[in-house]
This record gives sequence, structure tokens and C-alpha cells, in this order.
Amino acid sequence: MGVLACLLLLLADIPVSSQSQGKQPESEPLVSSAANPLAIQLGDESITVRAERQTRTGENEYLAQGNVEVSYRDLLLKADEICGNDRTRDIEGEGNIYFEQGLTRLKASSFKFNFDSQTGVFYDVTGRTDLELQSRTETDILFQAKEFRKVGVDEYRIVDGTVTACEDPVPKWSFSAKSAD
Repeated sequence: MGVLACLLLLLADIPVSSQSQGKQPESEPLVSSAANPLAIQLGDESITVRAERQTRTGENEYLAQGNVEVSYRDLLLKADEICGNDRTRDIEGEGNIYFEQGLTRLKASSFKFNFDSQTGVFYDVTGRTDLELQSRTETDILFQAKEFRKVGVDEYRIVDGTVTACEDPVPKWSFSAKSAD
């Protein structure tokens, strides 16, 4: 479900009487990222959401727009816009997606992610995952994919994509597959 779909679902919850009378639905005030980032508890730790504009759209739902940055442990997620749920810890976003966790970095057009399971899917992806050997980081894998699925802590699945270790503009070798783990 995209961000637009989240907004449509939220609008569907507005009572008909307030829609027909032109009244604005009640929502919590906007939160400035500099003054008060959104903190979502996850056990003893918290997920931090910063953005130019943040709004509570329901009891557990929120919308963040403009230079959105989400951080949790070693995970960094950036997007133009996200919507999420505090209770389920689901988050999804669109526009200029950047994801970084450990030695894996990628760019995508949109994503869906769950913080509890640390799993999700990214769409229209280019990225890389590196390897650390004797305190030195080296390129391990470069990839492009229609879908990049994070299926575990350090497990990924590439759907309709290409994988290589060559950084040349035209790689000396690459593998293409409909699905690869």
C-alpha cells in the first residue's frame, strides 16, 4: 500500500457529517523535526523519525513529509514521504529512498518495512553490499533489481535483477535472474 493509499484510508475514516459540512478532521498538531522528533518505542530502544512536517493521523498512525529521516540502531532510512504505524511498527514510503544498514546501502523509488522483523521490500533498486576483511572494507556485490527483499537480518532476495562485483560502467561480468537469494 503506497503513501497515497494510506491517505485515502485515513480520509475514509472521517465521519460523513464533517466531510459534508466542510469541517477539517481533528489531528494532532504538526511536529517540527528540529524541536521534537517522533520517537517510537521498540523494547528498550526507540525508532526516531525526523522530517520537515510530521502529523499524527490516527491513534497509532503518523505521516512524515519532506526530508524524512528514520534511524534505529545501525539502520538509516531516508525518503520524501513516509507513513507508519507505532503499534505494528510497519512503515512505508515513496520518493528518493535511501536505505543503509551495516555494509548494505541502496536507493529505491518506494519501500515497505517492519522494524520488529527487520524485513521489508524495496522497489526499483540500485545498491551495494560490502565485505569487511581485516579491518578493510571492499566491494562485495553491486545490484540492480525490480524488487530487493530483506528477508532476514543479513539475508536478501533480489527479484528481476542483476548482480555483479565489477564497478566498471559496463561490468566485465554480471548475473541476471528473475529471483536470487
